[in-house]
Amino acid sequence: MKKNTKINIIMGVALGQLILAVAVMIYGTFKKTITNSQSNGLIGVSLFLYWFLADVAEPFLMKRLDGISAERKSAYLKYILFDFIGLAGIAYFLLGMGNAGNSSLIGAVIYVVTVRLKRDNQDIFYGIKKAQEEETGAEEADVEPESSPEEAGTALEDGAEEAEAESESSPAEVAEPGSGEEEAGAVLEDGAKSDE
Repeated sequence: MKKNTKINIIMGVALGQLILAVAVMIYGTFKKTITNSQSNGLIGVSLFLYWFLADVAEPFLMKRLDGISAERKSAYLKYILFDFIGLAGIAYFLLGMGNAGNSSLIGAVIYVVTVRLKRDNQDIFYGIKKAQEEETGAEEADVEPESSPEEAGTALEDGAEEAEAESESSPAEVAEPGSGEEEAGAVLEDGAKSDE
């Protein structure tokens, strides 16, 4: 079986059981056949199954842990730990939504805080962060300054000298003082006469 097919099956089962749990909860709530404790149990079990299938079963079935470095193995353990804590925060938030008070918001905050930590360790485990660092390092090595700061300063001085030389060599372009003002005044007077 191909790797992509295995991943799709695992994630399909993980998401499918979550969708099924939500559907059962909605149906049970409207038909009044599910109690609050049953609903809470269903939330907890479905989130745990999702975590287990996505974070534990998938890497083992795909043999992602075979022959990896100690750094990546450590990142994997942190990744699954932070994901578990985040999902526990979501469960706490969902379980506390029906109760009075805002203490359930703590679960949402826990989830938000752990998402970034989880993502960083997940990227290290899958080798994404290392590949990005290598690409960034290669791009920085390829980009060399075109000139040194001393050469840049000399080029600026040369450019300023050339601009001065051009302005001195073309005196015909420089207008005599007062000639432009007289022409502008004449145009204004003509325009004022035509308005009357």
